[in-house]
Amino acid sequence: MPRNGSGIYGPPAGTAAVPNTTIESADYNAVVADLSQALTDSVNVLGTAPFLANQPMGGNKLTGLGAGAAAADSPNLGQVQSEIVAHAIAVSGTADAITATFSPAFVAYTAKMRFRFTAGAPNTTTAPTINIDGLGAKIIKKLNGAAVAIGDIAGSGHVCDCVYNGTDIILLNFAPVAVDREQTFIAKQTYSKPLITTMTTLADAATIAWDMNAASNDVRIVLTASRNLGLPTNMNTGQKGLLVVQQDGTGGWGLNLNAIFRALSHFDIEKAPHAKTAFAYQVVEDHTATKVILLECMWSEGRSSIGFYREFNLGSYAPSTSLQTQHNLGRQPSLVHLALHCTTADCGYSSGNRVWNVASESAAGVGAWADSNTAGVCINRIVITHKASFESFFVTVGRWNVILRVYE
Repeated sequence: MPRNGSGIYGPPAGTAAVPNTTIESADYNAVVADLSQALTDSVNVLGTAPFLANQPMGGNKLTGLGAGAAAADSPNLGQVQSEIVAHAIAVSGTADAITATFSPAFVAYTAKMRFRFTAGAPNTTTAPTINIDGLGAKIIKKLNGAAVAIGDIAGSGHVCDCVYNGTDIILLNFAPVAVDREQTFIAKQTYSKPLITTMTTLADAATIAWDMNAASNDVRIVLTASRNLGLPTNMNTGQKGLLVVQQDGTGGWGLNLNAIFRALSHFDIEKAPHAKTAFAYQVVEDHTATKVILLECMWSEGRSSIGFYREFNLGSYAPSTSLQTQHNLGRQPSLVHLALHCTTADCGYSSGNRVWNVASESAAGVGAWADSNTAGVCINRIVITHKASFESFFVTVGRWNVILRVYE
């Protein structure tokens, strides 16, 4: 053999030349044959023949290595560092049916194969697909095989890092949760800071539209005329928030509700200029699985939050007089209640005290009345019980104001 086990070449035994001695043809031919075999077994720098066995490098390195271009080529270190061989050279198709081309092309889907592509648009479905080099479309999913959310592929310029798990394409770097993306939580969430929501003002129209997906949970209506609140779109069972109805600078406007709204108490809004009425709402389903929106009045400007009343100070008491005020409910109130507010000490009462259930000189109750717009009181001479002696006394004129509470 021309080389020993360590790869060192040695001439055949007995072929060494002797001075002044004729070279035997057999010895000469043996050396030539041995050299020919050794050269044949050496590295062919022109690359006209392949290696026939693995080549140990003995700790040395190949230098000046060109960039691999075919599937069977070796990459150079620059290619390995940049992983350019795993990045698609072309991406086409649609946002939810992506096609990607690689160079060199993948010959088959293989479990754990990894690649990248640069997206051209955000996904709009939860089951987008990608077709690699015409090998067939595969669904793109997240870790553990979970469906992607809309927008997990963020859009143009998003470099998507993927791995094939043997069934689906797993997107390793789905887009961070954006503030404008819908999220569904299936477990309890704990937040260490307040959650602040915005309020959306619904566009003014004869019939006001309310897209419950597009608006925030809290919405405002500013009335510039009497309006209708139409059937909301995209109602989500369980959604809740505030509905604030506000008058413009003129005031006096009404709001008619679509039949989908179910007021837990009589629906009424404050009608004074710029006045606001706040309702809590929640979307629920009735016994037929039909969505309805429950409304409950929480606060109305100028009225107490307890019992939903509005209080009017009708002025100083005077005998044989009638006092009245506009209550602006637009309907008969459920109750009108009269009180006296002490402004100067009288009959054992101190300034700031109030007396309820007062009577007239004839011992009958003082007459309070109301219609759909106005409430008032007819007063003769008012009799009250002394705070300390329990005797009956006429109140002193000029020391008491007449207070009227109008309840919804």
